[in-house]
Amino acid sequence: LQRCMEQFVDSAEYILCTDMDSFWGRQEVEQIVSIALATQADALAPIQVKREDGRPMFTLPGTLDKPPGGSTELNMEWFGEVVQEVDSAHFGCTLISTRALKRTPKPWFQDHPGADGRYESGRIDADIWFWRQFRKAGNRVYITPRVTIGHGEWVAVWPGKDLRTPVFQYVGEYTEKGKPKTAWSVGQS
Repeated sequence: LQRCMEQFVDSAEYILCTDMDSFWGRQEVEQIVSIALATQADALAPIQVKREDGRPMFTLPGTLDKPPGGSTELNMEWFGEVVQEVDSAHFGCTLISTRALKRTPKPWFQDHPGADGRYESGRIDADIWFWRQFRKAGNRVYITPRVTIGHGEWVAVWPGKDLRTPVFQYVGEYTEKGKPKTAWSVGQS
């Protein structure tokens, strides 16, 4: 992603980063561009949720390096604003100012394993590294609650016990638990 961004950092005002598993259309992009121009955002992302989870993919200010325990609740007024500053966002359909990129120290993307050398607990993913570098340069990251985009998920579809009703299962659940008990199987009662 850094190599691609570097190709355009000197010839464009903004770079639109997208993921192959994100669902958005022209209307969402037009809204993001309009809001970014009106607010002079260094980076602006719509609301997108995590796969198999449903939680929005952003971190509130002050929580990227010190995540709160449990859950966080936001009042409805928070969602009524055009933009909200956050510590990190996603790259599903995110507009980034090239002026801000030029201020950002490189490498822009780098992942680090946890203290045990594994990419489990304590790791730093490349996208989180990017947002830390971006904010360290004095850039501001925003979410717009006015725009939402979809996030593709892989699901397994099993024949139901009646062979008419499909049974849907997230891939993560299959990996953890195996075939669902509500799926068709020979010798079922």
